[in-house]
Amino acid sequence: MKKCPACQSTYSDETLLYCLQDGVPLEDATSETIEAETVLRPHAPVQLTVPISDSSEERIEANAGSGPAAAEHSSGTRTLITILTTVLIMLLLFGVLGVSGYLYLNRDVQTQTPGNESNTNQIVRSRSPENVADTPLAQNTPKPSQTPQTPTPSPTSTPDLADLKRRVSEKVYAWTALARARNLNAYMDMYGKRIDYYNKRGATKEFVRGDKSKAFTKYDKLEIVLSNMNVTPLKDGLVAAEFDKAFNFTAPSEAVSGKVRSRLVFRESGGELKIVSERDMKVYYVNK
Repeated sequence: MKKCPACQSTYSDETLLYCLQDGVPLEDATSETIEAETVLRPHAPVQLTVPISDSSEERIEANAGSGPAAAEHSSGTRTLITILTTVLIMLLLFGVLGVSGYLYLNRDVQTQTPGNESNTNQIVRSRSPENVADTPLAQNTPKPSQTPQTPTPSPTSTPDLADLKRRVSEKVYAWTALARARNLNAYMDMYGKRIDYYNKRGATKEFVRGDKSKAFTKYDKLEIVLSNMNVTPLKDGLVAAEFDKAFNFTAPSEAVSGKVRSRLVFRESGGELKIVSERDMKVYYVNK
């Protein structure tokens, strides 16, 4: 038991060293003294400084004779302040969380406006398989069944170019060989009924025969050499053969030689190629 010698206040807390009323050091009290002190005498209020923390102090004014009640009142006040502070902090925290959640949810709602939803639906519909055919790319891309097919020419409709050139070349060389042999009848069988013969268009076969017979009769030897032959298909079933022709015609009393660029045009008639045009494209030289 502790007792204040100044104000005669007693305390059951053995750990107290100073009086809570006037700050006077406490003394140990005997049991007889404790029983006698049943009523505390009132004293003038005193000012007591109680340390609250390491950085601040709280000044408490208390009336004499109210020591234990004032301590309990101060402790309750601090507890109430602590509770109110905690409640205020929790309210502020919940308020911040509530505002943040509202802003987040409001942003999601704004992004899903009717206009944006309509645009999204249009994009989804445009990407769906059933609407792929409505896009410009799908309309311009032919379907496999609509791919244009290139007709394959039949073997008989278009003659083989290599075979045609071979046949025409053989005809030209045969025509040259018959001239060297001076076989006029076989030579004239290679011509058609009408021939564009040099400067005379549409000449008859008899006209061409009369002109050729002059050379066949006049010269004893007809030497002809061909080179640089080109075969070109023309329209309407015609085929042209151009070649360089070097010739040397000799007779006992006369001779003529030279080189020209000649052109023969053939037409398919009755399964055979017939000459329908003959002329010289260019004269390189002529010696008489």
